[in-house]
Amino acid sequence: MDKKKILKICLIMIVLIIAILLFCMIRNYTIAKNIINENVDKAINSESIYAKTTIKEGENIRETFDNYKKENKELTVNKMNNEDGTQSIISTYIDGKNSTTYYENKEGKFVQQKQIQELAKPTEEEARTLLEKESKIATFFAGAFTPFKSVNIDGKDCYLVQKSSLPIFEDMLNDDAKDRRIYIDKETYMIVKTVADDVITEYEYEFNNVDDNIFIQPDINEYEPYV
Repeated sequence: MDKKKILKICLIMIVLIIAILLFCMIRNYTIAKNIINENVDKAINSESIYAKTTIKEGENIRETFDNYKKENKELTVNKMNNEDGTQSIISTYIDGKNSTTYYENKEGKFVQQKQIQELAKPTEEEARTLLEKESKIATFFAGAFTPFKSVNIDGKDCYLVQKSSLPIFEDMLNDDAKDRRIYIDKETYMIVKTVADDVITEYEYEFNNVDDNIFIQPDINEYEPYV
């Protein structure tokens, strides 16, 4: 085989490799952009949001967080299963600038009230700042070099992420865990599960379906002042 044919074959192979690399980069960036866009859209355009976080160690549930948001109201209920078999519950109600936290544990029932800065729904720019890199070019390359593997987990078709410099994933990947995984639902583009060694965190979401009654507070007279 003469040198011209060898050179031609090498050039064709180089072009194919570059084309495959570009295809993978564009695919990865498109998936990353869809995930960011969907999270931004849900954050700024939803009338109300319910998100549940369940943290497990092995098969045991360590704690759960139920978070409800609607207009200027928010409720977070944190339930912790203690090693002694008891359960502790912390419920924080926010209504404008007023924050009331109710504690229930084996020691009794307590309440704490305080003034806070009123919560405001984030703007699109604020939401993107939290999820993207500092520039469009940096966001493109961070997304392009984020490997998205197609997997099925818990009956859902998902993308698996184990390495990324995008802020939306970076905080979940930067720790001392040897086995670190993030699963994103292909249909909703929302994070549904993370793994950090033997700690599994599961996420559930509902949008535009929070009833006003959820923000009705318990009888404060049944609680002692928290000190």
